[in-house]
Formats: sequence, structure tokens, C-alpha cells
Amino acid sequence: MTNKLRRTGIVPRFLAVWLMATSACGALTAADRVFRVTEYQRRTIYHSPETPGYTCWVYAWAMPDNDLMVSFYEATGPTDESVRAPLEVQKKLSWPHLADARRDMSGLSARNVYLRSSDGGATWNSVSADAFRSPMNGLVLGGLGLRDGVILRAVYGAYLPYDADVPRTGLLQRSTDGGKTWGRMESVLPADQYLVYPVGLRQLRDGRVALLGGIARGPADRAWDEYGPSMEPLLMVSDDGGKSWGQPIQVIPEENRRDWSCEECDAVELPNGDLFWVFRRCDPQDRDRPLAQRRHVQWQGRMRKQDNSWVPDSVGPAPFPNTGLPNLLLTREGVIVHVPAGHWTADEGKNWHRFDLPPRPYYAKGLQLADGQILILGHLGSDDPYGTVDQQIVMDRFRLEAK
Repeated sequence: MTNKLRRTGIVPRFLAVWLMATSACGALTAADRVFRVTEYQRRTIYHSPETPGYTCWVYAWAMPDNDLMVSFYEATGPTDESVRAPLEVQKKLSWPHLADARRDMSGLSARNVYLRSSDGGATWNSVSADAFRSPMNGLVLGGLGLRDGVILRAVYGAYLPYDADVPRTGLLQRSTDGGKTWGRMESVLPADQYLVYPVGLRQLRDGRVALLGGIARGPADRAWDEYGPSMEPLLMVSDDGGKSWGQPIQVIPEENRRDWSCEECDAVELPNGDLFWVFRRCDPQDRDRPLAQRRHVQWQGRMRKQDNSWVPDSVGPAPFPNTGLPNLLLTREGVIVHVPAGHWTADEGKNWHRFDLPPRPYYAKGLQLADGQILILGHLGSDDPYGTVDQQIVMDRFRLEAK
């Protein structure tokens, strides 16, 4: 049935999925509320002008006027396997996929595509598609619409090896015209002291901006695999809309920092100001193999609010399989949804429950509209070689209905 639903692109309305919420601290309990998912449907919101299409790595956010925006990577053009990244570039990126000519995007036309919707995702209009050149299949690693209408995006400078003047670390750019044009790239930390790999941006309730990702100490001029042993989760906060940043805040307890070795993570702000996290990391039970060959697992954790910052509280294994980059959605119904994993919790991670729904799009992102509808955006396919899968950007839509 799942394959048929994927081919048609839509799931029948009123798919019977029952959600029984449990909670602590006087919020939802199984006896208090029961929800079902209704009006579930999927549709394609963008397909490349070529077939098979190559569009992937979606970020999605709401603007202050409630418009929605998505960004994603698009590559087009004929494959020319003779156009390859130089060996020194491949070694610096330490990305084994580059050994496959179909994964080296150097000879293709690459763009960061931006779409905007003013009707809750019913229709999408093109905003911009800025071009860049890279052997990697992506560049933008986060987007956020600030309260003053400025759009902030994160990029990873090491993915621009053909641009000699770009620092090889985490960078931010600002757009003051709705994503049509972008300002200069600015390092969030000195590139001679830190490697920063951004994976997302969040706006906190007090208006501050949080940058999430991975951080490793040392100059950002080495091969990527040299940073693996020291890579750990990153949290930085700006109180001026991303123009300046405080120092990195330690996310996980000291005893867990060894061999964490991954940058992928996400967090949501709980009602009491604490931060609830889900992480991807190297399995600490798999230390006998070389770092690059270890299993990846997902953990969860919490940071306790302390004055104007946070301190690590606890971390531990999460009960779902590794799904790549986590994405968390705190819904108005009081449950936290781990979007790519298809799990939800109403007691801040003590108990997780699985949605009985078709698989989410790859590396999916979730949004909830003012009317309660939940949107999940991502791409069909996975981390595919160019031209092998007909990738497209899709959007799932549903409601959590109380019974």
C-alpha cells in the first residue's frame, strides 16, 4: 500500500491514526486527551525542470507575517564525469561519496532555491535561485525569518572549495528583501580557532536566535575526518538577530563528550525555558571500529535554563532508529513530534509513540500553522547519486483532532 500511496502522491482523507497522549507536570495524560490524525494528504510542491529531478535538503520556516518559506538544493545539467573535484579538494572534504563521479557535482548547475507561500502552503511562488559551484550536493544548512522580516541563513564554507576567499567554517548570511538577494558571508566564530558546522536556526520566545550544529576546537583548515573525534553539539545564541554571537554553550554533560563525533541535532524550547534535544551521534558501544565505520544512533537530552543561558542536564539513548538529521516540532496540542522518525512524546521524552503513517520525506522539517494544521516538508529519495532517483520536494499536511 505504501508504494501505491507514493505513486499517487496522496493518502486517503481521515486516515485512522489514534494518538493517546501521556505527560508529566499536569499537561496531557492518556486519560485527559485522545487525538486522531485527519485530512492527511501528500503533494509535490516543486519538481526540477529536468527528469529525473535532483532537489533535496529542505529547510522550512514561517515569516513574521505568517507566510511560509522553504529552501532547498537543486542541480541540473548533463553529467560530465570528466569534471571532477581535484584530489586535494576531495581529501580535504573527506567525503567518501566523492569517489563516485555521479556524486561529484562540480560540473553541474547548482542553485539554492527559495519558495514562498501566502496561503498556508496551498500555492508556492518562486522567490530566487542563487547559483554556486561545489562538488557537494548542498550548501545551505538552515534558514529563519526574524521578527523584523530579515531572513537569516547558515551555510558551510568548506562546501565552497572553489571560492578561495570563503572561510572553511560555519557562516551566516542575511537577506533584507525576502530572500531575493543575500549579504556577505560572516563567520560565527574565528576560523583560526574553531570549526563550526551549522545544521539549523531557531528563534526563542524572548526573540533571541539560537544556532545549532556541531563544533570542534582547532583551525578550520584541516581535512574533515580530522575533526571527527572532537566534534560535539553546538549551541550559540544571538540577542541582535544574528549580527553578533555569544560564546559556545556546552550542550552535553562532560562525561558524554568523548567520541560524540557528529553535528546533527535539533532542540525545542519547553514552556519552562528548558531545551529538549534529539541528537545523532556515533554509538558509544561501537568503539572497536574506526570512527568513520561506527554505527550512528539517536540520543535525546535536556538543558536546564539557568539565568539567561542553559546548562547540560542529562542525555541518553532515544528509542527510535537513526534517521539522520533530527527535526522537532512542539505542537499547540502539547506533544513534541520528532518529524523524520515519525514519533511523538507528550511527557518530554519519557515515553515515545509511533505515528502509523506512510514514511516521511527524507530529512523532513515540520511546521504548524495558526489554524493547527501540521505541514511536513522534505524530498523524495535520499542522499542519491545524481540522475539515479527522481527527487522532488513534497509536503504532507494533516491535523491532530481531539476526540
